[in-house]
Amino acid sequence: MGNAPSHSSEDEAAAAGGEGWGPHQDWAAVSGTTPGPGVAAPALPPAAALLEPARLREAAAALLPTPPCESLVSRHRGALFRWLEERLGRGEESVTLEQFRELLEARGAGCSSEQFEEAFAQFDAEGDGTVDAENMLEALKNSSGANLQGELSHIIRQLQACSLVPGFTDIFSESKEGLDIHSSMILRFLHRNRLSSAVMPYPMLEHCNNMCTMRSSVLKESLDQLVQKEKESPGDLTRSPEMDKLKSVAKCYAYIETSSNSADIDKMTNGETSSYWQSDGSACSHWIRLKMKPDVVLRHLSIAVAATDQSYMPQQVTVAVGRNASDLQEVRDVHIPSNVTGYVTLLENANVSQLYVQINIKRCLSDGCDTRIHGLRAVGFQRVKKSGVSVSDASAIWYWSLLTSLVTASMETNPAFVQTVLHNTQKALRHMPPLSLSPGSTDFSTFLSPNVLEEVDSFLIRITSCCSTPEVELTLLAFALARGSVAKVMSSLCTITDHLDTQYDASSLILSMASVRQNLLLKYGKPLQLTLQACDVKGKEDKSGPENLLVEPWTRDGFLTETGKTRASTIFSTGTESAFQVTQIRIMVRRGGIGAQCGLVFAYNSSSDKFCAEEHFKRFEKYDKWKLQELRQFVKSRIGCSSDDLGEDDPIGWFELEEEWDEADVKLQQCRVAKYLMVKFLCTRQESAERLGVQGLTISGYLRPARAEAEQSVTCAHCRKDTEESVCGATLLLRTLQFIQQLAHDLVQQKESGLKYKSFLDFAGLDLQIFWNFYSKLKQNPREECVSAQTLLLQLLQSCFSVLQGDVLAASEEEKAPIQSPKGVEAAKELYTHLCDVVDKVDGDSVPMEILKQEVRNTLLNGAAIFFPNRQTRRNHLFTMMKNVTEQEHKQSLQLTFRSLCTYFSDKDPGGLLLLPEKNDLAKMNISEVLAVMDTLVSVAARECELLMLSGAPGEVGSVLFSLFWSVQGSLLSWCYLQLKSTDSGAKDLAVDLIEKYVGQFLASMRAILESLFSQYSGKTIVERLCNSVFSMAARQLVIFLLDFCTLDIPHCVLLREFSVLTELLKKLCSGPEGGLRKLDVETWQQEQPVVLHTWTKESAHNYENNCHEVSVFVSPGATYFEVEFDDRCETEKRYDYLEFTDARGRKTRYDTKVGTDKWPKKVTFKAGPRLQFLFHSDSSHNEWGYKFTVTACGLPDVAVSWGLDLQLLVSRLMGRLASQCMALKSVRQLGSNMVVPQAKMALVLSSPLWKPVFRHQVCPELELEASWPTHPHRNSKEVKNIPDDPCRHFLLDFAQSEPAQNFCGPYSELFKGFIQACRKQAPKTDIVAGSTIDQAVNATFAALVYRTPDLYEKLQKYVNSGGKIALSEEFAQVYSLADGIRIWMLEMKQKSLMSLGNEAEEKHSSEATEVNPESLAKECIEKSLLLLKFLPTGISSKESCEKLETADETSHLQPLNKRQRTSSVVEEHFQASVSPTEAAPPATGDQSPGLGTQPKLPSSSGLPAADVSPATAEEPLSPSTPTRRPPFTRGRLRLLSFRSMEEARLVPTVKEKYPVLKDVMDFIKDQSLSHRSVVKVLSLRKAQAQSILEVLKITQHCAESLGQPHCFHPPFILFLLELLTCQKDFTNYFGHLEGCGADLHKEIRDTYYQLVLFLVKAVKGFSSLNDRSLLPALSCVQTALLHLLDMGWEPNDLAFFVDIQLPDLLMKMSQENISVHDSVIRCTCSLLATVTC
Repeated sequence: MGNAPSHSSEDEAAAAGGEGWGPHQDWAAVSGTTPGPGVAAPALPPAAALLEPARLREAAAALLPTPPCESLVSRHRGALFRWLEERLGRGEESVTLEQFRELLEARGAGCSSEQFEEAFAQFDAEGDGTVDAENMLEALKNSSGANLQGELSHIIRQLQACSLVPGFTDIFSESKEGLDIHSSMILRFLHRNRLSSAVMPYPMLEHCNNMCTMRSSVLKESLDQLVQKEKESPGDLTRSPEMDKLKSVAKCYAYIETSSNSADIDKMTNGETSSYWQSDGSACSHWIRLKMKPDVVLRHLSIAVAATDQSYMPQQVTVAVGRNASDLQEVRDVHIPSNVTGYVTLLENANVSQLYVQINIKRCLSDGCDTRIHGLRAVGFQRVKKSGVSVSDASAIWYWSLLTSLVTASMETNPAFVQTVLHNTQKALRHMPPLSLSPGSTDFSTFLSPNVLEEVDSFLIRITSCCSTPEVELTLLAFALARGSVAKVMSSLCTITDHLDTQYDASSLILSMASVRQNLLLKYGKPLQLTLQACDVKGKEDKSGPENLLVEPWTRDGFLTETGKTRASTIFSTGTESAFQVTQIRIMVRRGGIGAQCGLVFAYNSSSDKFCAEEHFKRFEKYDKWKLQELRQFVKSRIGCSSDDLGEDDPIGWFELEEEWDEADVKLQQCRVAKYLMVKFLCTRQESAERLGVQGLTISGYLRPARAEAEQSVTCAHCRKDTEESVCGATLLLRTLQFIQQLAHDLVQQKESGLKYKSFLDFAGLDLQIFWNFYSKLKQNPREECVSAQTLLLQLLQSCFSVLQGDVLAASEEEKAPIQSPKGVEAAKELYTHLCDVVDKVDGDSVPMEILKQEVRNTLLNGAAIFFPNRQTRRNHLFTMMKNVTEQEHKQSLQLTFRSLCTYFSDKDPGGLLLLPEKNDLAKMNISEVLAVMDTLVSVAARECELLMLSGAPGEVGSVLFSLFWSVQGSLLSWCYLQLKSTDSGAKDLAVDLIEKYVGQFLASMRAILESLFSQYSGKTIVERLCNSVFSMAARQLVIFLLDFCTLDIPHCVLLREFSVLTELLKKLCSGPEGGLRKLDVETWQQEQPVVLHTWTKESAHNYENNCHEVSVFVSPGATYFEVEFDDRCETEKRYDYLEFTDARGRKTRYDTKVGTDKWPKKVTFKAGPRLQFLFHSDSSHNEWGYKFTVTACGLPDVAVSWGLDLQLLVSRLMGRLASQCMALKSVRQLGSNMVVPQAKMALVLSSPLWKPVFRHQVCPELELEASWPTHPHRNSKEVKNIPDDPCRHFLLDFAQSEPAQNFCGPYSELFKGFIQACRKQAPKTDIVAGSTIDQAVNATFAALVYRTPDLYEKLQKYVNSGGKIALSEEFAQVYSLADGIRIWMLEMKQKSLMSLGNEAEEKHSSEATEVNPESLAKECIEKSLLLLKFLPTGISSKESCEKLETADETSHLQPLNKRQRTSSVVEEHFQASVSPTEAAPPATGDQSPGLGTQPKLPSSSGLPAADVSPATAEEPLSPSTPTRRPPFTRGRLRLLSFRSMEEARLVPTVKEKYPVLKDVMDFIKDQSLSHRSVVKVLSLRKAQAQSILEVLKITQHCAESLGQPHCFHPPFILFLLELLTCQKDFTNYFGHLEGCGADLHKEIRDTYYQLVLFLVKAVKGFSSLNDRSLLPALSCVQTALLHLLDMGWEPNDLAFFVDIQLPDLLMKMSQENISVHDSVIRCTCSLLATVTC
């Protein structure tokens, strides 16, 4: 028990075990290989993967399927169940959204507010933020934890739970008061359950939507990997030049600690997943901590879990890292679905270098207490630093120096001693073949370290410096080859180059090199995936054909020939243009007499590009008559012969099987690079056999590039004729160079594969100077052998590029000076100049020279980092070449250099061209430099467009420019994405600024390019000739990225404005002569029946096992539906064992018992793609035959559309999505960070009784004080016009701001004195609280009370206008007395603060109360009173429109009781409980004039939360100081009250009862939770939101008018419209959320919205004039969109607009023309009629 850490040092060695445990792990990414140290960070998808439909589908299919997603309710079902039962036990019958959210947040749900609201909405049928607890509990019981909305019964339960269903009949009731509330509830219900725009049917866009979905998934996967990599990689992981390499370690941690049960730690690391570690402690306290070894980088971390563990299974797991155990930071949070069994990856391709890595089990399934972990995998790599000379090396070197000093001294007296040393050295080297002294050799002696060998080499060079003989040169070369030192070998060969005709006794050395090469090829060959090209005999049956030879396992049928055929020839190839080098073949034959007895192997090439099986078989038909005897004679004749003698038509391998052996390993005598492999089976074991049987074969080797030119000869002509032991220097040079070059090339391939490898070559001391010195000698000799040697040397140089530029890259990352020596820089320059001269030669050359030129081209193409070692130098050179690279008269060397630089920046350093900073270096970033680079690239793309329009064919540099722009722009946008996803606000601002400026710059260039092209060419010509241009790619790439950026906090409105100007140009690009889309493009989208995309077969064991819980996921991007066909034998136990399918929309279908019944049909179709999940569950008893079925994914075929149409659709979608995000008002950046208002403060302001009559109207412009506004909103000049000057308002303002302690002065001084004398009938209560500030607060409060009461303000106006001659009524004295009462309130507040200071229990909550004193309270009262005086008085507006806005509920609220209109019926709210008979009840919603109170108020995403906008409070929310309402009155109570009101005489109401607004004003002034700054901020926010909405509506209107030409029924406009409508979930009322913005702004927004609706109305009415029935689906879509726009929270003022558009006739006509939208029409008609009728 407890959390005491326990230790274990068990090895993790069993990482290879337990991999295949469990019957299913389809979704888990379990890798079977250990990632190598060279695994790169996740890169962006290539251009073809996003732009070409076929490649896009492949890329989407290659994505790992996401694990089965569980809903929020399903994850916490147990906790919700217990919580609801506890609430019901306490008598709490309802649950609010906030309570639901608090529970799940306390359990670490970690979801967004939208996810909480979506989960709660599954139970909230009313939509008022409150759910009956009993109904919620019942729904949880019935759902069994499944996704409620995914079940078919969800709608049934929703209708049953909704109280509106029986209430629809109440529309015809006579009570108008209840009808108003009920109609509002109906409208809200319809809005909440409206049809999503994403499911509107439009067949022509299905393919476009599929492509968009696949593009988004592929790109998002890549970007998410980048984000995760950034999160997991600490900032100090920059590789240091002192680091040499990463060494893979089998055990990357020193020990493991756990929170409990230390004795069972080994059960996690023993490789046996049947065992497990089980915790012992309280819930949420379990952890596993790994103490990493020093300098270890953790790359992979995973744990094994089992679904059968039930409550012991981890459900939420986090990974935390840190430098000490007490300070860990979480880097990953993983949710594990409950039906998963197998290894779950926690970290993949990570770069975690911290000392501690801890796995925290945050929660278990069903809130289990303890957990079980069945396995733990941790793969890492250790950083190995470059070490100096060790003690052992120093000792050996010291001893060796003593001996060499003695030898050197003896040489002077005895010269023959040198020959003795050389003779002994040569004698030793005979037993040291090449690479035997290299660090990778298994025979390497530990005492001969590289440092010691370097001393030996120096000694040999020193003693042989005086005598240069062939023996000496050969000895030095043999020693260099034994060491594997590339630099030393090249130095020795450089010396031999001076004596090419000299004879060397090197035959044994050459044979030794060939033997070493052959052994290495055999040792490191990998299995090749070849395909069968042809076979000269047929199989016995269809299931036993020759194609089975390559199928594993070999326990199946294999290959059986037809009767009478006892020999066979098979041909294999890669199936592509690439070649292979086979090293070994493993063959297994059938047992018995039919098994193959012997055979031959051929590796060859063909001169014909087209494969013809007959020609291949005829080529080797002479071997068809061979039997075992002929084979043995051939093998005997080959004894003692060299493999070099074998030609292409000779066998390079052979095998013979004895009677008792069925398997043979064939090691080829010559590992030849070829394109075809033929295996001939010559005969059977028994001559009487009727057929030949072979079980299978596996082929090992290497994939090689197919070379068009013939292989070069590596032997000079003289040596080819001579058979003596000696060879000339030229042959020795070529053979040695080829040996080193092949080894270096193989090392490069092994490194790129990412697998473990051993380096047998030593690259220490190798630099470009050595290459250039050697090459210089070779180029001075015109011999053919020297030309071939130059070719081999350049191939070796290319293989050494990664070594030569390793330190250069490290220096570039740290922006240091070039580390190459001056000689190295000069060598690079001279080599580059010479290679350019070789390429630019136009004279006819020999074959070796042409081969050399090809290698020179390859060297220039791949050597950018070598020839230009500094990053800045590379950038400058590339920019210089960009200015005129598109010209055709450039030399070939310049084009190659440009392609090389482009390739380097595309593949290896895309961020280097832009100099994008790391996450800790953002302050150094210069945006102008980045924009300048991109502008240069765009200008090159523009010049390329001009050339393409002239020539029609892409130039040589087009492809590299394409890749460069894709990589650089992708790198830029990916960097911005990382910053936008970070938590650093400065980084986000920088990324937003960069995106905004770059998009503006790019679109400006785009407009200029298109306008220039349109001035000379038609749109059709432009699209045809620029199909593969950089411009067409770059524009689409930018839009694809921005589509994924829309959910982030970017400047949506700015981007929308920028893209909106492109609509005309893009329309012109894709339109035909008549102005619409070209007919060919339209026909391309009209597809036939879907095609089969993918097929799977799933089968269980027969009979299946008990306690199965298997999950499989079938994913096919672009699939629209799945067909499942079951086998006739399928059968399970009834009810308890079942198959369950879940489609992409969450709908579940379950099958059990037996197939063929009504419950389980033989064939089922799931019409929701692109994903289908399968679950098979069985209990612990009774099993049956099981299941077998085939899943077929069907979808639209790949359609190649023009880039112009693709771009137009992408831009239309982007504009719609940007507009939707703007309309939703979710972006903080759109309005400014200073406009953010906390949700709680927003709710307080909106629920204030003064919101409707006062705050939501505009502030009087001439009274705005900028000092009191935190953010002064921009004021339209229109709002200042027609506002009358009111002396009475100035009088009250001066009165409220004057200090009573001083004598009144100014124009109203005499009026002030008379006014005070008339109002202050009683002496001020100065004995309670006194002071000048308090007196001023009383006066200010009094002024606000008078100003906000229309009757009193009207009387005061007469008093001021008469100069004080008209007497004031007694009501003013009563109001002043009411204002003077704030003194008592101040005293009460002070006493409360003093009491809270003495209460220790509330000490933490009294920080604000300690500062409460009358002075501070008085200042707050003055501020609030002055704020009330800033608003226009009731009934006065800047324009007549403001008067129209005032509804009856506002005016009646402000009128005295005796002037209000009586309501037509009695409602409950008229009888609010009063404290005393003299105190009137507050006004209610029912106190409205019939026919006027019809304005429904809908919930706002940026305003009130759902719980605060219930129908009872939507119209008139109570203030915080108002007491809660008593239970509703019964009928008897109402009858008694009505009798009492008739019999008792009503008392004269007080001024507070007469003017209810006085109470609201006093409550506002006294409310400490509602400050004047909160009101101002909310109003500023509303105005900013309104201005943003207005701008978006205007841009949307412009886009609609532009895209809607010549009509609105083509795909771009439909796509824009559907994306726009996605905002309606958050913005169902185009003005209801913006109250407070001002009447003029309100009117402008409403008029703009009218124009948008009117545009669609005209389009729908004008459809008949088009006379094109193919547009009917588009008409249905536009009609549905129009109904969506009409389905809003309208106001009575909008009735005139409905009359103008003839709404009833329009709706009836639409319902008659298109029956497919009948339901939408009825729904919208009901809501509109319910609103207008009320």
